[in-house]
Amino acid sequence: MMWRDPWDKSSIPVPYNGYDYIIYKEGDYVLAKNGRTGEIEFEGGDLGDIVTGLPDDSLIRIKPGKYQFSKTIHLEGESELASKSLVGSPGVYLEYTGNDKAIMLDATSKAQRGTRISDIELHVGNSATGIQIEAKSPAYAQLVRLENLFIMSRNYLSNRYGYGIKILGDNHVGEVYEVILSNVMTVGYKDGGFGVYIDGASQVTIENYSSNPYFSDGFSNGTLALRVNAGNVVINQAFVGAPVALYGDTIVVNGIAFEGKFNDSSDKGDALQIYGHNVTVNSVRATNLTAYKLINVGSYASNVKISNIHSSGTNSIKYLLGFGSNLKDIIIENMSIPSTQYTYLASAVFPDAVRCKGGLLQHDGIATFTGDGSTTSFKIAHGLSMYPSSISTQPRCYYVVPLTDAAKQYSDVSADATDIIITFGTAPASNTTLKFYWYAEV
Repeated sequence: MMWRDPWDKSSIPVPYNGYDYIIYKEGDYVLAKNGRTGEIEFEGGDLGDIVTGLPDDSLIRIKPGKYQFSKTIHLEGESELASKSLVGSPGVYLEYTGNDKAIMLDATSKAQRGTRISDIELHVGNSATGIQIEAKSPAYAQLVRLENLFIMSRNYLSNRYGYGIKILGDNHVGEVYEVILSNVMTVGYKDGGFGVYIDGASQVTIENYSSNPYFSDGFSNGTLALRVNAGNVVINQAFVGAPVALYGDTIVVNGIAFEGKFNDSSDKGDALQIYGHNVTVNSVRATNLTAYKLINVGSYASNVKISNIHSSGTNSIKYLLGFGSNLKDIIIENMSIPSTQYTYLASAVFPDAVRCKGGLLQHDGIATFTGDGSTTSFKIAHGLSMYPSSISTQPRCYYVVPLTDAAKQYSDVSADATDIIITFGTAPASNTTLKFYWYAEV
């Protein structure tokens, strides 16, 4: 990159006041025009050199066009809290031909604040990383916004990237925080790669994230659409074609949908993997999904609630649920996937720490019978979608509560795959009202 004297021959007008620099191409050169003076101050052959060399605190607009570059675009400022922001628009197409990081915010030595990367289509290959944000104590990266981004492999059949977005901090509470990913799509990462990888961050919000590695025959090497190891994370609507792994503390997911062919013979093909604490997932949908387990709650997870598990299309799921050891306070609520599309459990029984509510997993109600003087056994259809007889033939938890005096005379209660059976030692008299509250849970 070189400094240029003012050049009044450019035919490119300054598009907006408010941008510090406007980037555009003329022939093989990339130019940087001062957004206030209209002067062309920098030119060079590589976009990475141009943007990296712009002054601290610059708000940079890239005009529509195809920009091929091999040098990493660095957005960190040379001074504290002075990072640059990069804003594109429809028609901005960046192709990174290197094998390192296409765009980098490095806050490992100087704190950076207020970075924005938006409205860009970024193509990456050679096992590279699309966007990386990294910070180490005592420095930090704060108020980072990644918006309206499409990150794709340069050739998803042969030239794939390793990470679409990679965010790294030392721990969950300080180095990278107040991060927003909004309207982001990652496509064509390699087998064993990641769409979005977040480790050691806090206060992260992900909104409208979609991801697909584009492996029509499945993948086997721990590929993840989204991996989050962080504190205080909110995910609002995600549609993914590879597994998701959630670690850390206080994670809330408001809607996640899985579709595609995951590995169906090992836990690397588990769609939703939960290993953290204080995790709430408020809707899981499987659509034309092949997976090993739809949901796996790993060992030592606690205070986990997963609600509204449902399906569309045709799924082939080996196990609906899997559980590790040493669990605490796990709730599975409102499951409605047809039992023809999966086997229930990867182990013999639900752990004691797991409670099931609603849907096909838990039912209750009021049952009323009338004695006839000869019948001693009465059945209540519990309506549970039982797991196979090779694992269990009856609900895990069931009971009845008599609500009339005559009902209190029952002597035994049992259950099978379809019914709760209430037995009396002596047949209740004719026209006697037998009323029970009943409960059954798989």
